[in-house]
Amino acid sequence: ERKNKNKTSRWPPDVCNFVKKYVTANPCFYFEELREELRANFSDLLNISDSSICRALRFDLGLTPK
Repeated sequence: ERKNKNKTSRWPPDVCNFVKKYVTANPCFYFEELREELRANFSDLLNISDSSICRALRFDLGLTPK
């Protein structure tokens, strides 16, 4: 039997807060731009693939594409 897991990006709260501020300031953005900002501000963050970014936007921040 498979248990329902809570889906999250597993990013620390400070990273999620940064992404939320970034998305608010830049509502139309490319993942590549966000990834570069994450690399510049959180050099020790490893999981910044497109799927990790999507997961953070959807499940951590409650955002969906519009």
